[in-house]
Amino acid sequence: MLSVKELIEDETINGIVNKIVDNREFVNECTTQIKENILKDNKIDTSDLPYLINIVVLILNSKPKIKVSGVVMKQVMKLLIVRLLDEIKYIDLKSEIPMLPEQEKLIDLSLDLLGTTLIVTRKWCKCL
Repeated sequence: MLSVKELIEDETINGIVNKIVDNREFVNECTTQIKENILKDNKIDTSDLPYLINIVVLILNSKPKIKVSGVVMKQVMKLLIVRLLDEIKYIDLKSEIPMLPEQEKLIDLSLDLLGTTLIVTRKWCKCL
């Protein structure tokens, strides 16, 4: 997956995210949920990340659909989350290192899990 800096410089991904972020209703809804449900302790840690992704996914699903491939969708989601964190002043995208590598890795892994599906067939599971 692309780094935050690479995503910011990618015109296609940045264009998609800009269209989403232009919807101030969406941004306000996301930032309110993030502030009320995640930033109660003034920090985002590993236990908060699934909630952060869940908030963005739920709100994004209630808006008009965007048709992109799975790989591009992960990159769009990553940049969208980063842009929302910048919006609430949790990170600063203008700084040399906008996000710690560990934080970025957690977002990447969480988005990979989000895109994972499990297919179970009778052949492999006798319990069904």
